[in-house]
Amino acid sequence: MAEIQNWSTIRKVVPRPGVSQRVLLGKQCMMALNEFAPGTSGKLHSHPQEQLVFLMEGEADLVLGNQTLAMKAGDVAVVASDVPHTLQVKGTKACTSLEIFSPIPDKFLSPPK
Repeated sequence: MAEIQNWSTIRKVVPRPGVSQRVLLGKQCMMALNEFAPGTSGKLHSHPQEQLVFLMEGEADLVLGNQTLAMKAGDVAVVASDVPHTLQVKGTKACTSLEIFSPIPDKFLSPPK
């Protein structure tokens, strides 16, 4: 059975300074709506999930291993499993991304603390 959700009703969390996130879980995949403040840069990390990144607003560099891809609003990238990556906001404008993970990362399968 289908279910409709609205991002405005999903709880917003702050996983680290400069980043807010809303998460929607399906049975096999997860969507995360992320808002990044200007100047925000994540740390290089990897995970076993495949990740799709849709940059909805702003500009950012997507670092994939030793490759850096310049992204602008409307761009979509695929991050393969276990590839080190991070997103670095460019300029003075905030960024918004919609990211899809499959399978769902374990840390999102347990109830929030």
